[in-house]
Amino acid sequence: MKRSQRLQPLIKLAADKEQAAAQKLGAAQQQVAAAQQQLVELRQYRLEYRQQALRSGASGIGINQYIELQRFIAHLDSVIQQQELQLQQRRQEVERCRQLWQQMRAKQQGLAKMSDKLRDQEEVAEARREQKANDEFAQRGRR
Repeated sequence: MKRSQRLQPLIKLAADKEQAAAQKLGAAQQQVAAAQQQLVELRQYRLEYRQQALRSGASGIGINQYIELQRFIAHLDSVIQQQELQLQQRRQEVERCRQLWQQMRAKQQGLAKMSDKLRDQEEVAEARREQKANDEFAQRGRR
């Protein structure tokens, strides 16, 4: 078996690993998008409640209701901070997945390049053997 052919199982394995890393990266990116969307919704929800608190305060609601509304808004602030932290963690995961994918891609490309180089060398060696055989055949024919 030629050296270039012996590399094919390794190239296949590297390609499979690259594919798996790419899929993990895609899933991580989807999680970031979902977390961003949830953060946008939470912020919008908080804004709506703040506006409601302002309107209610202007129209004269009871102090207990106003305090409860402020407590709920404070709770939303806490949830928003947690969501921001989660978004940051998901972005870090995306970056980790991206680096892993890039490593797997570089490895797969390096093996493929090595295989191509070996195949080129094998073709050159084969052409030289054929030329040598033709030269020897031509030499015998002259004698």
